Amino acid sequence: MENPTKEEILKAVNDSGYLFEQEIGTILERNNFYIQPNVAFIDIDEEKSREIDVMGYKRFFYDEEKKISIGVRILCECKNNTNPFVFICRNKNDVDKNYSPPNFLFPHKEYKKPIEGKPNSFYTFTGFKYFNIETIYPYSTENAKATQFCKIIRKGKDWSALHDGIYDNLLIPMIKCLDFYKKEDSSMIRNTEWKNYVVYYPIIVLNSDLYSINANVDTETINKIDFVHFTREINSKKLKDRYLVDFVTKEGLQNYIENNISYFMDMFVKKMTESV
Repeated sequence: MENPTKEEILKAVNDSGYLFEQEIGTILERNNFYIQPNVAFIDIDEEKSREIDVMGYKRFFYDEEKKISIGVRILCECKNNTNPFVFICRNKNDVDKNYSPPNFLFPHKEYKKPIEGKPNSFYTFTGFKYFNIETIYPYSTENAKATQFCKIIRKGKDWSALHDGIYDNLLIPMIKCLDFYKKEDSSMIRNTEWKNYVVYYPIIVLNSDLYSINANVDTETINKIDFVHFTREINSKKLKDRYLVDFVTKEGLQNYIENNISYFMDMFVKKMTESV
């Protein structure tokens, strides 16, 4: 029986995506995230174990005296594909501007403000709205939103836009993973004397090009981009929300970490510590 050469073994391993996952984990480590590859979580619908390629955690602020801890949890799925992804965008409306993404865990599930002139009456807010995080959060401050996406594949001599199945295959596992870790973290950090905050970044890292078309600007113009925010509303028996997942290219991951995560977290830490 003929054995494969070293070059053939290396190509097979590269094609499998295993080394791509390790490469993404190394980028997170270089940014001082503590990473765990191939982390298991429970699928809430099917009640069985699933895996996410890389999980990273980094504490951005810790104050023993004030009892405040603020951290980021990255939930990362790596797609070692070569086919480009194209996202269709359009301008946000008033409903979009009132969106509270479920990517945050605050010390309390909800916050209340008294209604002026009505004793014992309160407005109820998410922590995102209560602390006005929409004024600094990258997705909230952008004018456009991604509403659809597709993968460009070759069929014979032509290129086709494939969308069947890729929404659920890519997004549902990420959303289930987010839901699992929010519940896990909540059970540990709430109902304590500490003020614990966790910001979640569910991201899909692509080993391919990423493009966008803004339907409100020019449907004939396609832009090459490094990342895009994408929201998807899920209304199932156990998942009921509008979820936010980011798509990032491997080449753009470092800039994404610096300009979307670290830059935002500096402002988030400042806002949360000043509110104490």
